[in-house]
This record gives sequence, C-alpha cells and structure tokens, in this order.
Amino acid sequence: MIEERIIALLKENSYSASDISRKLKKDRRTVSKSLEKLNENGIVEYRNVGMAKLWSLSESPIRNLLKDKKMGSYIKDLLNSPIDGISVIDEDKKVIWMNEKLKSKIGNSKGKFCYEILAKNDKVCPNCTAFKTLEIKKSFKSKGTLRDRKGNKSNFEFITVPLKDNKIFIEVIRNI
Repeated sequence: MIEERIIALLKENSYSASDISRKLKKDRRTVSKSLEKLNENGIVEYRNVGMAKLWSLSESPIRNLLKDKKMGSYIKDLLNSPIDGISVIDEDKKVIWMNEKLKSKIGNSKGKFCYEILAKNDKVCPNCTAFKTLEIKKSFKSKGTLRDRKGNKSNFEFITVPLKDNKIFIEVIRNI
C-alpha cells in the first residue's frame, strides 16, 4: 500500500510530494492524494517551504497534550485512576480504538457508533459526554449506564478529553 511506503519514507526525513513520488516511483498525483488522506487522519503534516509543501510525520496528539502542563496533568491523573475502559472516538461518534479491558467487557466493535457499543442504543445517549465535549470543546464528565455483552447494566462515570483540533477525543470509563 502506498500510504505505508510514504510513512516508512517520512520516518527517515521530510520530503516534498515530488521527492516522494520520485523515491517511490509513483505518479505525483497519486502521492499527493495519499498525503492528503494521511494528513486528514493526522498521520502526516506539512509546512510550506517556498512554493512547496514539505511533508513529515505528525507528532502524536497525546504526546503534545502531555507536554501541556494543565492538560498533561489532567490526562495523567485520568490514566492513573482506576479505569474500566478507554476508547478513542471521532467527531462522528464512531469508536476508532478501545483498550483491552473495555474490549473484554463489551466486545471489540471498533468502527461502530459509541452509543451502539457502550449503551446498546440505536440513538445518541441523553447525557452524551461525546456530544457535550464536541459542543463545548473541552473535557466533560457525566454519569450513565453501560451494557456488557450479556446486556447487563452497570453505572459508570464517563470522562471525555478532546484531542486533535477537537475532532477526536478520549473517553475514560470508570465503574461507580
């Protein structure tokens, strides 16, 4: 896959789209489309150098947040607390990653809507922390229920922390 080859190349150095297309022996338009796709997913970024875009791998959004004193302290506190699950959710409320503890509790349903996976609902939860976080563009906490694989309900606290220009966020789930 061309995206994987681009990522491998950018691990070495920063390059323009033309340089990447020459090194990979691929059409420049194909490389440019792949770079834009990788950029939309937060994997690569560019800076303008004269008339050209110089592409490089993006820094991890979590690493950037941890460098921020206030947000880094908050995230470290969350991650060091007793946690029953962590998920990463996009702006469309689709789960793009779950930790193993959450997967074992509710099953691996990456790519589905958070309300389908966590609450076994077909619509957004009434006290949706994801919706509130996207609305206010900062961390938010609420209480609600979660259903396990068998459909049993338990009470949980949901804490969301926005990442990557408020388009992705981490949801931390704690049993209460």
